[in-house]
Amino acid sequence: MTPSVVTIVIFFVFLGVVSLLVVWYFFHVVSMLRGAPYVESKKKNIEFAKAVLANQKKIADIGSGDGSVLLALAETTRAELHGYEINPLLVLYTKWRIKRAGLASRVFVHWQDIWSQNFHSFDGIYVYMLPSFLGRLSSKLKTKLPPQALIVSACFPFRDQKPLHATESAFLYTIEK
Repeated sequence: MTPSVVTIVIFFVFLGVVSLLVVWYFFHVVSMLRGAPYVESKKKNIEFAKAVLANQKKIADIGSGDGSVLLALAETTRAELHGYEINPLLVLYTKWRIKRAGLASRVFVHWQDIWSQNFHSFDGIYVYMLPSFLGRLSSKLKTKLPPQALIVSACFPFRDQKPLHATESAFLYTIEK
């Protein structure tokens, strides 16, 4: 390759990396503003969710990030699992992980803002969201979820409800109408 071709290749590789970083940063800021920035769930919270949501039929992971919770839940439940994520790069990564695990028939991820989603058909919810947004989410879930649906909130409690069970960093709720 001539020096000019090498320079062009380096330029386009650099441009591609910068573009990915800009997209990542943009959607990270958007997800923070919408309540669920990407933060990996703690293993003990995932284990708690696996135990308490094991018998549910349809579970949503609100702000599903890299899909780790979805894949972990798929190990212990036969439920239909849906992740909702606003970052398209994380959605693509999760779709790849689901396909690689051979779970595409019952584990799904959606590039969608959670505030526009209707959760009426879900009987289980896993959420790891900033505390300032949990009040709004609690109100939404009270009107959308069926009675006796279970909600696991990782790290932060709902301020308007008393948990059925709590560990040091996970809280289990049911819908009280």
